[in-house]
Amino acid sequence: MGYRGLSRGKSPAKGEMPLGRLPWMLAGIPIDKKRGTIIIGDAFCRPLSQDHIMTPPLPADVPEAYADRISEVLIGEKEIAQTVARMGEEVSRDYAGEALVAVSVLKGSTVFAADLIRRITVPVQLEFMGESKYEPHSPTGVVRITKDLDIPIEGEHILLIECLIDTGFSLNYLYRNLELREPKSIKICTFLDKPVRRIIDLKPDYIGYEIPDKFVVGYGLDYRNHFRSLPFIGVLNPELYIE
Repeated sequence: MGYRGLSRGKSPAKGEMPLGRLPWMLAGIPIDKKRGTIIIGDAFCRPLSQDHIMTPPLPADVPEAYADRISEVLIGEKEIAQTVARMGEEVSRDYAGEALVAVSVLKGSTVFAADLIRRITVPVQLEFMGESKYEPHSPTGVVRITKDLDIPIEGEHILLIECLIDTGFSLNYLYRNLELREPKSIKICTFLDKPVRRIIDLKPDYIGYEIPDKFVVGYGLDYRNHFRSLPFIGVLNPELYIE
């Protein structure tokens, strides 16, 4: 996770602990910025043995390259797999005896959609829709479709798949657009739901997790098109972005 903000000065004298080996639990103890050591009372802290050096409390599956960029793992890889399996069972039960067209919203939901359709036991076609905003920094803005469906959906059961719903504005636009094509039904499936951010009265039919108002990445979700490949849902270090 790193210790950004802690000073690294000259090499410490013999018997002193360098900041690079500072246990995370001791953060906050006074620091000698010139010498790169911590101070307890009037004495420098003596080094711990290697067996006692503590590391930041991030799971081992966080790649080293991302250790200082992810502040918290919200949902682990095993939990994701279990939840996707549960959601696949729910969808399969509700559409028993029917065929289904799954519509994945680009790009964030592609990883979730690929996992989900393999857990659905009824016949599924997979389609994609892309959208963007003319005013990307606005909570509403103007939505336009950048990638449309390749097949007609009149008379079909539609499962609209998202990875995260917050304001609901963009997804509501896609939902209304699909309605005009006269499908037999439309249901919304999202892996993550952030209702505290909602500005549109939109209620998903299938939800993996309801999460707090944190900036999350991984499992298809990105920040500036990075982090999509992470196998877990992590909270982005706030130092990396400005809301």
